[in-house]
Amino acid sequence: VDATAANKLDANDDRTFTPTAGTGVTLYANYDLLHYTKVGRLVTITGQVRVENSNGSAGFRISNFPFAHVGNTEGEGHTFGAVRLYSWDVPSAALYVGCFMAPSSSTAYVEYVQDNGATAELPSDSDAYIMFGYTYPTSQ
Repeated sequence: VDATAANKLDANDDRTFTPTAGTGVTLYANYDLLHYTKVGRLVTITGQVRVENSNGSAGFRISNFPFAHVGNTEGEGHTFGAVRLYSWDVPSAALYVGCFMAPSSSTAYVEYVQDNGATAELPSDSDAYIMFGYTYPTSQ
């Protein structure tokens, strides 16, 4: 293996950030940090946050990601990230849950996939946890 400097990946940015929940949902102040690593044009988000209060049936989303998702025209840049839920009441129609960002957005929408149906935003849930493992491209 050639370990010369020219062949090594260099993390451009590696730090924590404080996301915000959308649609009137708040996160616990002592459980609201996520981590990101940016290498080139790829950003990886990791970590877990805890929902303090829910807003009923409105979808759960996380804003204030450090970089906007790359724009695209035909879906060639779309990404779907893994999430792990703990103590979350998931709708019975859900096959699995994940997150995505719309092109040129810095907000992650948490959605569930249904059998033979459209995806739907996951309703928020008080005192529940969500863990992220999500990598997406950015133009920055």
